[in-house]
Amino acid sequence: MFSRPQSKPAAEPSPFGVSSFKTPSYVPPHQPDPVPVQAASPQRDPSQELVSYLQPILERAISDRLSTVIDAAARSAADAAADRIRSEVLSKIDLIVRDAVEHETSRFLRMRR
Repeated sequence: MFSRPQSKPAAEPSPFGVSSFKTPSYVPPHQPDPVPVQAASPQRDPSQELVSYLQPILERAISDRLSTVIDAAARSAADAAADRIRSEVLSKIDLIVRDAVEHETSRFLRMRR
């Protein structure tokens, strides 16, 4: 008549002594380290807030203006130094040429005698 449904065979024991249907052990997810709680900072004075806000803006503006002034002064100093060097070189060349002309003139006059 009706046959009995066959049940599944029991799992065969593992040669290592552990059932092959064993569920993995539960590993909780990594918990981040707790963040240290800092005490609330005291309220800052509004004038300090304004100084903190304006100081970098003013420093940057002053630095930009000063850099143009410094660049202009450097160019002016370089131009002045170049003018001074040019003047010294020209005066030395003038002396060298004058000495050479005097020397050649005196030599020429000695040869004519």
